[in-house]
Amino acid sequence: MPLLFSFVVILLGALLVHFMQQDSGYVLVNLGNFTIVTSFWFALVSIILATFLAIYIYRTLFSVIAKGKAFSFRRNEKKSQAGLLHYVEGDLLTAKKELSAVKQAKDQQVGEKSYVHSLMAARSALDLGLVDESEALLDQAEKSAAKSGEKNTTALAVNRTRVLMAKKEMAQARALLDGLTAKEKKHPAVVDLYRQIYIHQHDWPALINLLPQVKLLPLQGEQQYSVLEENTYMSYLNALVLQHSIAEPKTAEALEKLQSAWKSLPKTAQLNSRIVGLYCTLLARLGEDDRAEVLLRKSLKNEWHAGVVELYGRLATSDYKLQLSYAERWLEQHPDDPHLLFCLGRLSVKNELWGKAKDYFEKSLRLEPRPEVYAELATLMAKLGDAEKSQVFYRRGLELAVAKN
Repeated sequence: MPLLFSFVVILLGALLVHFMQQDSGYVLVNLGNFTIVTSFWFALVSIILATFLAIYIYRTLFSVIAKGKAFSFRRNEKKSQAGLLHYVEGDLLTAKKELSAVKQAKDQQVGEKSYVHSLMAARSALDLGLVDESEALLDQAEKSAAKSGEKNTTALAVNRTRVLMAKKEMAQARALLDGLTAKEKKHPAVVDLYRQIYIHQHDWPALINLLPQVKLLPLQGEQQYSVLEENTYMSYLNALVLQHSIAEPKTAEALEKLQSAWKSLPKTAQLNSRIVGLYCTLLARLGEDDRAEVLLRKSLKNEWHAGVVELYGRLATSDYKLQLSYAERWLEQHPDDPHLLFCLGRLSVKNELWGKAKDYFEKSLRLEPRPEVYAELATLMAKLGDAEKSQVFYRRGLELAVAKN
């Protein structure tokens, strides 16, 4: 094969020399006042050499440009890596400077990275409290996304929402999230932002509907979620009553809404002692102490809770005698509970059993001295005409309250 190729080259060369000897021809080039005359073969060789020279120059320039792009790409990569590392380390100021310095490149791959860098620089600026600068960086990120064809709108929306929240523009932040697709709204960051907005706006029904998704958040611990759930239901019930005046014409409406809301709560919430306690407090506020008494007794049967016990002693039921008899039965299982003794003391006062009330209050103080018990005992002593002891108990309660603070 090499011999055949060599033979062909020699043959073509011989033919070319033959034609050149037979007729050299000529080429006439007229450029204005200049006229160039040369042989055809010389012109042909010159054109071929000029073509090779142009190709060589083009390749050389292309190589130089490519090396320049590679250098710029490596420089961007170094800034990118350093910026991301500082962000992870918590050096937000340095991270913002380095990530902001990553240039937008014509290469699509680098362009997409520049979009991410702008987002992270914006997040760093926001964490530093530089809200306006963060917003400007988000505008830059949006332009980068448009140039590179980036389709991920969730990251941009999440960061813009954070900026709006930092500016206390909660309605605009919520509207921005509402504009996302159903799939984007399930993103953990979006769910958490909704949680924060609902709490800020006191939109408890919306937060209750969101709770199942909040429970699935990776950073939402079980205990943390339980506190959120409990506070949400309690805030919801409390808000319903606060929306209505305690005045007689609106009491029935408030009670109806409160009871309807209670029935809508899940069973787990209805068994929660703190939530039960708040619900019964609200019932009592609306004049439904007898309803509250029945519910509190059921709650204490399921779970003994100090706050619920003391609330039981504050109720103004229609039958104080029966209420006291129920509470005294609990002494068999909880003889040394200071909260129960305090409750019994209050109920004894309502039944005008002064001596029994005094004994219960004093036993409660011996087990756990508390300012509120001293205050009740001081009031009882004043009612019994013992002003000196009353002043002593008031003073002790005040000293204890100051010491605790």
